[in-house]
Amino acid sequence: MRQSPARYDRSREAAPAVNPSATRDTILAAAAPLFATGGVRGTTIRQIAAAANVNSQLIYYYFRDKHGLFRVVLEAAASRVDALLAQATHGADLPGTGWLVSS
Repeated sequence: MRQSPARYDRSREAAPAVNPSATRDTILAAAAPLFATGGVRGTTIRQIAAAANVNSQLIYYYFRDKHGLFRVVLEAAASRVDALLAQATHGADLPGTGWLVSS
């Protein structure tokens, strides 16, 4: 009579330590250059997941869909531009931004 193999009890295994914020940021960092080169239509969820080294379902979890991810990528870029403009208009010494500050 054949014995069934012993079952592995996963309930005893500790869940891997995951930092959701870091995972989200990793996806954003991987998506930005892909969107920049391929656009929204030319970039796939699978490409983004592969570049971020994550399961593609995490993209849907954090961003709902590809357009949601694209929206967040654009918002992050706009936020960086706003910060640079704020520094430039408050007298920060940024190269090439002298034209931004009116005399």
